[in-house]
Amino acid sequence: MYEHIAVPLDGSHNSKLALSEALKLVKTFQSKLTLLTVIDDKRLIYNVTGIQGAGGYYEELTQKASQILAEGQKK
Repeated sequence: MYEHIAVPLDGSHNSKLALSEALKLVKTFQSKLTLLTVIDDKRLIYNVTGIQGAGGYYEELTQKASQILAEGQKK
């Protein structure tokens, strides 16, 4: 019934519950599972040559996103 399930993760309790439910479906239907998260970088200041004035904010967001995905992969 379900061939591919995508689960967006943001580290919240609700996204963890969604992952748990998705894992049940994956086991039942032998589906493919894709985990994803989004980095909201709209606060960053861009110019033609790249990111400026971010003050490490982008790196912090990237690390947090990687941590969220790693936790999801452990399940």
